Amino acid sequence: TPTPTPTPEICTVTADQVFLIINMDGSATIKISQSSSSSQTISATSSKPSDLQVSPNNQSVPAGGSASFTIKSKKSTGIYSVTFSTGCGSKTIPVTVIL
Repeated sequence: TPTPTPTPEICTVTADQVFLIINMDGSATIKISQSSSSSQTISATSSKPSDLQVSPNNQSVPAGGSASFTIKSKKSTGIYSVTFSTGCGSKTIPVTVIL
């Protein structure tokens, strides 16, 4: 008899800002929410960690909850991105670093 396989849950990952503009050596905070019916770990990945740092790297978030991450520019201007991922979805935020 066939056994049903559970379908993976699809949830949305949303941010309180569509993009960020920060000054060189500056920082900004972004709030990331997830719509899953279970708790999720949100992992943050910078497109260039040597120039754009995200802290913390990951946070556990309760069902339907949110977490704040700090994005800090280290030394270079440019266009970067930060991807926030959960087990059921992800969101990429463009980040522009200016002088």
